[in-house]
Amino acid sequence: MPKKQRPLSKIYKSMKPHVEAVAKSNLVNPDFYSIVLRAALSKSFDFNSYVSNLGRSSHSFYHTATLRGICEDLIVLRAIHGIPPADRSELITHLQRADIHESVKNQTKFFDTNRPQQPVVSSDDSEILWQGAQAKALAIYDKYGYVKKGRRPTIRQLAIKQIW
Repeated sequence: MPKKQRPLSKIYKSMKPHVEAVAKSNLVNPDFYSIVLRAALSKSFDFNSYVSNLGRSSHSFYHTATLRGICEDLIVLRAIHGIPPADRSELITHLQRADIHESVKNQTKFFDTNRPQQPVVSSDDSEILWQGAQAKALAIYDKYGYVKKGRRPTIRQLAIKQIW
């Protein structure tokens, strides 16, 4: 007689305490790669647990963006796994700084144009800080052969590099 399979939701429920334990981190002597890897695991687990509990897939179109983001996180983390830990952690730091400064820059531009009275977090230096973080990330990527034509690798390029 074939073994009865447990519903996926029960499997996720049984895994939850283990994932929650692994997902915890601290900032004492931080390894930012490890912290981001733990966050990616947690996000992936939460998304898959949520989707497995849906009764039907009528809203699956709306989940595609989340799934794409999770896949992109995993592609980047897998691609930079081979970089030595110190450089890898520094790369994560500079990529995150670049994202923050780009967001501040875009937010400031949007609200200056569309809602000038809206108070926003802004920095006159956000463009300079963004460029600096980008340059530092690019230098680390370049050191390990990821740079093509002077630009940061795309998600597609990182994925292809992992296949070959």
